[in-house]
Amino acid sequence: MKPNSLHLVLVAVTTLSVLGNFHLGAGDSRQVQASEVKPTALEKQVIAKEREALDCLKTGDAKRFADLIADDAILVEADGRANKAEVVKGIENLKLTSYTMDDTKFTPLSATSGLLVYTIHEAGTYSGSDFTKQAYASVIWTKRGERWQCLFSQETEYK
Repeated sequence: MKPNSLHLVLVAVTTLSVLGNFHLGAGDSRQVQASEVKPTALEKQVIAKEREALDCLKTGDAKRFADLIADDAILVEADGRANKAEVVKGIENLKLTSYTMDDTKFTPLSATSGLLVYTIHEAGTYSGSDFTKQAYASVIWTKRGERWQCLFSQETEYK
């Protein structure tokens, strides 16, 4: 069965509901604080890929940015759901000048995929107009063969 967008959103929401509930193992119900958990290799790789995609928006490397997005990706922003082609076309007028990723949380979904949730503060220009934006972001990255690709992304802007 091919997953639809609702299925992906439900996976993300379900995964978000368990963030921060790290346990030491079977029989030990002592909760571990996020600051005590060292990033795994998978987490480091997913964060690096997310930064790489954002850096492409800073340098204007639309080809590399497009290579990082899966053909079947679903991307959600304030104006709705978009596919890869729509997002790649939309970045033609975008120039990110700066960004910060804060308060990252990571949940592995498999041995080669994971959900990253963070807050982003970004500034740049879009169609010649300056902008600044703060948003909650969630992304799902997976490794397909030798390539890392973004399968899902959503930003919810906040003030």
